Amino acid sequence: MPEPPPLHTRYSHAPGVAAPVVTDVRPRRTAITWEDPPRRRRWPIVLLVVVGAGLAFVSVAGGVARATADAAAQAAQLADQGHYVQAIALDYHLASLGGPLLFLDRVDVNNAPANAQRTMLKWAGALAASGKVDQAVALTSSVTDPRLQADASHERASLLLKAATAAAQQGDYVTAVRRLRQILQTDAASAEAHQATTLLPDYQVGEASALTAAGRGADAVAILDAVSSGSEAAASQKATGVYPAALLAAGQEEIAATSYKEAQATLRRLTDMYGGTPQAVQARSLLNARQPVSGTLVQKNGHPISGRVRLSRHFTSVPGGYITSGPFYYANADNSGNFVIGSVPVGGPYVLEVFHNGNWTTLIDPNTDQPADPVMVESLEPAALTFIVIP
Repeated sequence: MPEPPPLHTRYSHAPGVAAPVVTDVRPRRTAITWEDPPRRRRWPIVLLVVVGAGLAFVSVAGGVARATADAAAQAAQLADQGHYVQAIALDYHLASLGGPLLFLDRVDVNNAPANAQRTMLKWAGALAASGKVDQAVALTSSVTDPRLQADASHERASLLLKAATAAAQQGDYVTAVRRLRQILQTDAASAEAHQATTLLPDYQVGEASALTAAGRGADAVAILDAVSSGSEAAASQKATGVYPAALLAAGQEEIAATSYKEAQATLRRLTDMYGGTPQAVQARSLLNARQPVSGTLVQKNGHPISGRVRLSRHFTSVPGGYITSGPFYYANADNSGNFVIGSVPVGGPYVLEVFHNGNWTTLIDPNTDQPADPVMVESLEPAALTFIVIP
């Protein structure tokens, strides 16, 4: 912008008087400078915000801590009331919690897994008391916290020992022995295992008696043999009273299975060791029981021969032939040549004779001049002859 023109002022003055000084009265431009307004101090506000946020965080964290403590207390109360599933679920939920809000108190969260497994042990005890022993054992086996392993072992062995004792009192020695063996397999180092070792032989004798009554004599004898070979004198003496019935049942079982040689050995053991018992009387009767003798008569061409047959007890060679004497045991061969002589005493040799062409005849070995087909009747075992070829 152009400056305004200078102002000219005229003044009148008297002669001899100095003229007044004229000053330029034009307005001057003044340089204006802008300054920042004075700054206010902001750190008190920031500090208040931080302190407020911290107090809020601590307050929330305190609330979370109180909530976890309440949840832990509720889980413990549920367990005491027998609501084991809910208590365990709540403890495991606590164990899953995390984050910075738990910085004030993590004790309940950290202890929650162990508390859940302690509840499992309480639950196992309740299950065992209600007769669900196998479920209780499975539950104690699911306890994995190293701090609770000793408690789990004691709880498992204790409930198994109680179950074994209860079963034995009811006469269920099979179950009682099974429970004792579970202790020895899973908790061999426990005090209960020592008790199980002491009780086992006595319970095994009871088990053998139960097996004998069920017709499982062979299993019973095997158990009694194990007990008798042990160091428990009282149990061995008790086993002596069970042996006769077990041996008789075992022999009968073997006869039914056509294991005749085994049955002979078992029954002879009974008669030799316990000869004065009623079971030994039965054993001798079985060993001496008459047996059937069966066979088939055929011609040389394989065609069957029907007719009468007999077994003779005594054979004597005479010039030009032989003679036999009784007792005799008779049967008839059918059109297929088959015959069964139903009741022949144990022993022999017997001579098989066929009524053929009006005479009783038998095959004679020319080298010995004795019957070619001697018949022996063994204890317990029916005699089955091969094809008898009649010339």
